[in-house]
Amino acid sequence: MDWIINSLQRDLMLFENQVPFFILCKLFDLIEVPNQHSRLIYLLLNFFNSLFPGKVYRDSKDRSSAEIKHLLDLIHSNWHPSFDWLDFEKNKKNEKKRWRFVNNATELRETNVKFKRIEGVSLFDIRFQDGNMLLAPLTIEDRTESLFRNLMAYEQYFGDNQISYVTDYVKFLDCLIDSSRDVSILSWHGIIDNWLGDDEVVANMFNKLTDSIAGPGIRFVYADVFEDVNKHCNRRRNKWMAKLRRNYMNSPWAVISILFAVVLLLLTVAQTVCSILQVV
Repeated sequence: MDWIINSLQRDLMLFENQVPFFILCKLFDLIEVPNQHSRLIYLLLNFFNSLFPGKVYRDSKDRSSAEIKHLLDLIHSNWHPSFDWLDFEKNKKNEKKRWRFVNNATELRETNVKFKRIEGVSLFDIRFQDGNMLLAPLTIEDRTESLFRNLMAYEQYFGDNQISYVTDYVKFLDCLIDSSRDVSILSWHGIIDNWLGDDEVVANMFNKLTDSIAGPGIRFVYADVFEDVNKHCNRRRNKWMAKLRRNYMNSPWAVISILFAVVLLLLTVAQTVCSILQVV
């Protein structure tokens, strides 16, 4: 029975399968008391609840059925950042600001960026504080790629004044994930819950999701996060640590060799000090 529900959820979310929401309301009126469309919305959101790969943030103010275009629009409008976190004034300033993408998780870890899992926030609420990148947990399973693809396809039709937060989130993860090693790092910190089993499959999924997708646009949600991360990585101490880890601490044997050299140096210094003391 579960596989039937999963298949039905996935098919109903396909961008090409969308029908105007008022038609669904008319059909619902045939089997229920007419004009009880808020109940239809409630039933639909409960039916699709298991489809979301991360925490859902919903507005306390319900949308009327007349405002909803189709099922995909309903899902999109009920899975978004908590807007108290998203600073729209800053977002407007970012329209005139040039920003750079961030490095992958492996390289960020080399520059003293620590990944931490946070609970109780929307999946899209990514923050960077004091060298810590805070991300909500994301569950990757068979339906995840299809859901992201269809929501991103829907956002391609947005106007310039709308924020494509699903596309921006996927692009953010595409930056963090270049290989299975990056997936492994995020999984180790509890950020990615990989139900597919193979880290390489997850890496390939995110590397291909943004193919042929426009963006990120001038209202990129994570522009400030990118700027803060790049400032952190460009500090002299962090760049030096990254070079040290990449060139001299990239394997257990290299670490052992460095420790052995340090111990040998300390013993040499101690021997020299003892010799001086004996002469004195």
